Amino acid sequence: MAIGTMTLVSKDAAAASAPIYLDRITLVGDGAYPTGGSVGVAAALQALTKDQRTILAVFNIALNGGYPVIWDADAGKLIVMNSGGGAAKDVPTEIDNASNLSGVTFELLVLSK
Repeated sequence: MAIGTMTLVSKDAAAASAPIYLDRITLVGDGAYPTGGSVGVAAALQALTKDQRTILAVFNIALNGGYPVIWDADAGKLIVMNSGGGAAKDVPTEIDNASNLSGVTFELLVLSK
């Protein structure tokens, strides 16, 4: 079985001409996760790299304690999801407000420009 047809939806010429960075980072989770996502990830990356980068996407490298993450570029927040239960029909949802993730170290790949 092969994958279906691929279509290019858009090509960002400006992004292609700008430097693109891939950074592998670790990040300790919030002690009280806020609904809607964690703020401060972009500022922390800028402080670490000493560069005014804009995060384009964040990818999971490891299982992160079973919590996949999503980068909300519009809000500048890192959203932590439940694993979805493992069944194909289960859709991941955001973890509960005030969840303690301080014992979880997220291993992430950050795409920025």
